[in-house]
Amino acid sequence: MLQREAIIARSGCIGLALFYFGYFAAMGVLVPFFPLWLAERGLSTQAIGAVLAALSAAKLLAPFALRASVDARRIAPRRFLVAGALAAALTALAWPKAPNASALFLLVLLFGTFWSSILPVADFAAFAAHEREEADYARLRLWGSLGFIAGSLVAGAVPSLAMRLPWAVAACLLFVGGAAAIAPDARPVRPRARARMRPLLGVWTAAFLMQCSHGAYYGFFSLRLAEAGMAKAAIAGWWTLGVAAEIVLMAFWGARVQALATRRVFAASFALAALRWLGLAISVSPWALVPLQLLHAATFAAFHLAAVAAVQRLAGARAASAQAWHGAFGFGLGAAVGIALAGAIAERAGLAAAFAADALIALLGLLVLRMMRA
Repeated sequence: MLQREAIIARSGCIGLALFYFGYFAAMGVLVPFFPLWLAERGLSTQAIGAVLAALSAAKLLAPFALRASVDARRIAPRRFLVAGALAAALTALAWPKAPNASALFLLVLLFGTFWSSILPVADFAAFAAHEREEADYARLRLWGSLGFIAGSLVAGAVPSLAMRLPWAVAACLLFVGGAAAIAPDARPVRPRARARMRPLLGVWTAAFLMQCSHGAYYGFFSLRLAEAGMAKAAIAGWWTLGVAAEIVLMAFWGARVQALATRRVFAASFALAALRWLGLAISVSPWALVPLQLLHAATFAAFHLAAVAAVQRLAGARAASAQAWHGAFGFGLGAAVGIALAGAIAERAGLAAAFAADALIALLGLLVLRMMRA
């Protein structure tokens, strides 16, 4: 019986690893090349910022979708993952048919709602397996980083694929749906523990500011490099370097990061984020890009691992919806505000100014850590 349970747990972890790979392969196509795809459709910088903000703002709807379905036990988590992935794939295929920017905004908002609703459930399931000592969350999650690299490199090496972006994203999400079918159903490790809301709000506030400071990076890094005369393959390569740095951290230091005090990890991440964004405002020459992209290990990977561990620890029985709210405040509201703000600044003062503003937001993040009690 124990051996059978171990085999089931192992196959479920393989399903989660494949889920992360496919999910972030889609992101590897979407993040570097979606702004370029939108630009080739004739959208202005500000309109691109608005559409990208819709993708992030959709994460605000994810907690409500989870509460009405998974938390209410109207649908099993595994079925929710499969259905969400398939719905997102179909919505992506509708993007090229949008007659104008407003219609595209609504379609991207709908896609983002499906897309962002499934990741918190996978994170909850993966971290629950980590707490049961069936898997290492950081090493499961690094498969997502590998998927991001695969997606961005393939799209960068095959320009026609990047320009057929909706089809590439849909193909990745169909793979995600298949992987989700063998992933484990999420179940809380501490089903009766109560959520500690005050420190949770501190974590979510920090996540909001960190992702807000990434606005110019996620929305306009590719355009900044293209503005400097770089080809699509080179742009994909610079994205890949940043993700490679996060993989190394997750593979070798993930458990150590999660064991550190949350406030210490957050403080270091905010300080290095300010340095990174200021550097990208000043120069995108290769000698500057190498160290600045390596800092992605701190500004994303270390911060994310510490934040997910803190949310799981503080949320108790509501860990699934708490992870969704974490995504909503950070990758949702924070990224939406950050991208929209960066787009507005870039429209008036240029892309370098947008990165400089993000450095100030990262410094602001250091100030709010006094509120942290995680």
